[in-house]
Amino acid sequence: MKRRNTRKMKIRLFKISVIALILVTTLLSFSALSSGDKKTYDEFEEVYVRPGDTLWTIAEDFYGNGVDIREAVYAIKECSGIDSGALSVGQKLLVPVLD
Repeated sequence: MKRRNTRKMKIRLFKISVIALILVTTLLSFSALSSGDKKTYDEFEEVYVRPGDTLWTIAEDFYGNGVDIREAVYAIKECSGIDSGALSVGQKLLVPVLD
């Protein structure tokens, strides 16, 4: 009977260890994903949206041809805290100075 209890304890301990390993792995994965590839920018320029402006045109006007415009639009959205491309006239955007 003692042998049976020992075996059950080993199986329980194994199950608990597997569950703990899964939890730790999941938590580490989420923290790695949440840190992501966010860049930090030291300098910004404030730009106010005018009629007819889009993120694309603002990025082209500000950066010119030397930068991937998609990357520039993403940086403007990230720094300005906006999720969509919808802009309002007079809205303030933070345009980062890219390296």
